[in-house]
Amino acid sequence: MMLADLNENALGPSIASGSCLEVGQGATLSEIGLIHVPEESCEGLSRYPDLHQIELKQAFCDFRNVRDGAALTPANLCCSTGLDDIIDLLVRSLCRPGHDQIVICPPVYHMYQTTATINDVETISIPLNTQNNFQLRLTALQQALCSDPNIKICFVCTPGNPTGHAISFEDIKAVLDNPGWRGILVVDEAYIDFSPRSPSAVRLVNQYPRLVVLQTLSKAFGLASIRVGFAVACAHLSAILNNVRKPYAISGPSIALAKAALTKPSLAILDAKLMSIFEERSRLARELGRIQGIRVRGGLDANFVLFEVCGTTSEFSFSTTSSIAVAPINQFPQPSAVITPSG
Repeated sequence: MMLADLNENALGPSIASGSCLEVGQGATLSEIGLIHVPEESCEGLSRYPDLHQIELKQAFCDFRNVRDGAALTPANLCCSTGLDDIIDLLVRSLCRPGHDQIVICPPVYHMYQTTATINDVETISIPLNTQNNFQLRLTALQQALCSDPNIKICFVCTPGNPTGHAISFEDIKAVLDNPGWRGILVVDEAYIDFSPRSPSAVRLVNQYPRLVVLQTLSKAFGLASIRVGFAVACAHLSAILNNVRKPYAISGPSIALAKAALTKPSLAILDAKLMSIFEERSRLARELGRIQGIRVRGGLDANFVLFEVCGTTSEFSFSTTSSIAVAPINQFPQPSAVITPSG
């Protein structure tokens, strides 16, 4: 059966049987064991994907309800092509160009400010406390939020990127309980699965209607190429986001791979890989701490380690051919902070 109003191709996709599908960085689906199917199994590619991603949303809810003690339903979710797209969706939906503002807590993921700039929304910065494990400067943040009714969104990243530290769960609740601010708190939990000791804010979305929690399959699940991200919120706010989101935001193959990643066998593989990352993260932090002039500053809640090279203000010089990526973080008091992956 074809849907005439969508003008789908009744003859199906033009993909040769046995074709090798490249998925990025030279890897192919067949090489990594995800797909090896006859031509007839590709017939569904001529159809538009599930508009509402109900099965995917239910699988994600089942995962988070068990792991995080949440009580989510598909009505709590908005799915789109990665968190960058959802960040843009939030700013476009909730902020008036040239009028409203967002608050960020640097050092933090750059796309919050980049997206605000693109949408002609001003950014206010309340830096994290670098002397207290990169926690919120709660008093300063609360005062800033109450200072202007045009502050519509506050972004908090936990565990932080690039700090690698989880933000106090009690501080997040304190922001939500602030009686002088009526904006939306967006808690970005892209790295939450690397920090099992940190409670996820998804358990709060049905209690706090002004909370949005961002999660992704790009980090712990290792599926950055399929571009699947989730905004978790109360049903009313989620409905608004779904109404603004472009249709068919996630492709059919991405939906299928995301659902496969949320099955019990796949989750068992996820847990095993996370344990390996935790062990390597601890070893890396321990070995770095033995090097004179190196001070580990963060990353013990993420899949990287943040360290500081003490007693130098010189520029870093690293080979671009190195198999380990390092990144100078210029937002710190001195240009001496480096991130290195731990798994």
